[in-house]
Amino acid sequence: MGKVLIVDDERVIRDTMRQFLVPGGYDVLCAEDALSAQQIMAETSIDVLVTDILMPKISGVELMKRARELSPETKVILVTGEPRHETAAEAVRQGAYDYLAKPLDRATLVKTVNAAMAFKQLEDENRSYRDNLESYVQQRTESQSKTLVGTIETLGYAMELRDPYTAGHQRRVAELADAIAKLLGVDDERRESLHMAALVHDIGKLCIPAEILVKPTRFTTAEWHLVQQHSMTGRDILS
Repeated sequence: MGKVLIVDDERVIRDTMRQFLVPGGYDVLCAEDALSAQQIMAETSIDVLVTDILMPKISGVELMKRARELSPETKVILVTGEPRHETAAEAVRQGAYDYLAKPLDRATLVKTVNAAMAFKQLEDENRSYRDNLESYVQQRTESQSKTLVGTIETLGYAMELRDPYTAGHQRRVAELADAIAKLLGVDDERRESLHMAALVHDIGKLCIPAEILVKPTRFTTAEWHLVQQHSMTGRDILS
């Protein structure tokens, strides 16, 4: 299911958390301090890092910062025996996926790690899909270099195939944009550019997993986060 790294200076707590997570199928590694954790992360890909905040020499918050430099994709869950709203807010602000208070119970820890793992897997799938799509678009563009318009229309059509709920939306926006530009007296060259841009204004949705696009119920927080990224993804694809 994934690899989890537990960091705590108390062996009993490390062993307990490991016992909580192993039955769920996780590959669980443990470290007694931040330096040991950094060494492990330098050698092994970690999906979820669960670290105590109050540790000797290097705190869990500082470890989180270093972990993000080593592996930006790793999700970090901070744990402390002295919970305060200010600490929790600061932890999330600095990039923690979640924040838990000791003493931990099995259900809370497992639920939080499962959620962090699921969110990372969604991001990984999205990243892989985007990389493959960019490669595909590049190949198609090179093979169809005679006509940019053909490529743009193909991308728009591909978007409609993946998102049947909005079929025809790309073309309608392009036609409306062209009609408005014509009424405003925009020259033909700029109108053509505007028309092509409108055809792919939602192209970033190609990187949203199909099961999310056609989901009949409300999005989860993780799914909504992916949907919100489609405009930036569209920019990356077109650039």
